[in-house]
Amino acid sequence: MVEYFGIFFDKENSKKIIDNEKVHLDKLPNNFHCTFCYKPDSLKLFNEVAGKTIDIALIGYACDGKNSGYKVDFSTSLKKYFKNFDKQGNVKIPHLTTSLSKDGKAVDTANLNFINLNEPILLKGRFGYFIRNNNKAYISFTKVEVEELNN
Repeated sequence: MVEYFGIFFDKENSKKIIDNEKVHLDKLPNNFHCTFCYKPDSLKLFNEVAGKTIDIALIGYACDGKNSGYKVDFSTSLKKYFKNFDKQGNVKIPHLTTSLSKDGKAVDTANLNFINLNEPILLKGRFGYFIRNNNKAYISFTKVEVEELNN
């Protein structure tokens, strides 16, 4: 099953994220990513850009002791792919979680009060899918067939 679609970062860009984090909490996320859509009900739109490398900018930072993360900015042409909504149906702030306390939850990073950075941190990421099937979890950068959406 496709758990989420987003931008994922390789080791070099992940190191840049870690090196620039101001407060390092207890846990790192399993992978550094910016979620564009959680549990998509269709993959057609996302399959258009799966595997593409893109430029993004980290433009704000915040830490509340439970969550640490960055506010993310990307080109206007990519905004149509950002379908990440809260429970009330509002579009979330594009973000990525950098670290968590023992009690922190990555989903709460969007609620941080981000303070603008003096200079953006530029990164390259790649659009892909986080897939969980049975006890296996992996990232795929290729188009995903419909069967993998609902299984």
